[in-house]
Amino acid sequence: MAIVNFKDGLNSFRVSKRFSKPNGYGNNIYGYSFYGFSNVYAGIYQQRHGTNRKITVKEKFYSPTNPQTIPQQANRDVFSDAISGWQGLTSEQKLGYNKRAVGRHMSGYNLYIREYMLTH
Repeated sequence: MAIVNFKDGLNSFRVSKRFSKPNGYGNNIYGYSFYGFSNVYAGIYQQRHGTNRKITVKEKFYSPTNPQTIPQQANRDVFSDAISGWQGLTSEQKLGYNKRAVGRHMSGYNLYIREYMLTH
């Protein structure tokens, strides 16, 4: 992992996520790379909070995976049920959750989802 210093600057105010194609070789596409493609700024970037400043870090290239395991799918089903439950509440019930969430630095929606996920 490398901390990046853009001496020439970029055309945007903020760099995050994937920026261009990562470097590679061959005529085939290996992780979105092409033969002869050379860009020193290519890669995946992340902004981290340092002391009194933000640090831009270039990460190694990776392809995200989604194994779709049985526990993962079960948790996603519970989460979708929680969202359906929130959408089925009346406006008075939602207002009650919003009032309870005031001192917790979260919205009533997040409080409802949190309580639903903990009880199911």
